Amino acid sequence: MTKSADYNAIPYTIAENYGRNYLRWLTSIIATQTRQIAADLRACPGQTLEGLKLLLEPDNVPVCRTASAPFPTQPGIAASSPVPGSQSFVIFHLTNYFGQKLGKKHGMLTVTEPDAAPLTGLYIFGSPVIHLFTPDGESIMIGDDPRLSGVITWTVWSNTNGTISLSHPATDRFLSFAPDGSCTSRKMRPLEWEQYTIQPLPPASCPEHIRNAAAFLARTDSLTSLHHASYQNDHHDRLFLNVIASLSVVERNVLRIVTGDILKEHLL
Repeated sequence: MTKSADYNAIPYTIAENYGRNYLRWLTSIIATQTRQIAADLRACPGQTLEGLKLLLEPDNVPVCRTASAPFPTQPGIAASSPVPGSQSFVIFHLTNYFGQKLGKKHGMLTVTEPDAAPLTGLYIFGSPVIHLFTPDGESIMIGDDPRLSGVITWTVWSNTNGTISLSHPATDRFLSFAPDGSCTSRKMRPLEWEQYTIQPLPPASCPEHIRNAAAFLARTDSLTSLHHASYQNDHHDRLFLNVIASLSVVERNVLRIVTGDILKEHLL
């Protein structure tokens, strides 16, 4: 019935205040769940976390791969070792395959609005992820991605042509833009429409809140350091989920056990 032409032709409208209330309540729910995750982690002994990691660690079995694999097999940005004496991170803007800059307008991710404020990317050398910061610090909605945050974390993959691709940490599906500017985060393979070019920004232009975020994310790069930070009241509530998204699969699975499997794709 729902696929019939008559059903799809039924007109409907969504009140503006309904959308605002939905976002307000979803933001509140995510904040409540984040505090609960932090409390569950803080209450779990460190020995229990280490024991679960050992239990869930997969066997180290060699996997045969062809020398010319068409897709990247390890996350991270190639040649990501910092120059001695330089910063431990880089900030940048991103353009998609069609040369359009990723930005935010009216709370949505867009590449077609010429006056959209660009997102600022943050990559910490050696990390498997990048973090995209909104220009105003407020949450952004990204197509069919259920996450709602002012900082969105993606697993980053280096392509042989110098571009990168971005996948959702929980689903492993790739962010993609079509020629008309529409986007989806459900693509299974990083082909041309899933490729992005980094446009580095001068270090002096880095906003203070991103510099502080980089310092926190750099020192909180494992489940052990996140557990320690939660005891030190050093868990930057707005970045807590971003740290979790950057953890290894094994460490995230440990957290799922500790938190009662609350870590769904709307959080990571």
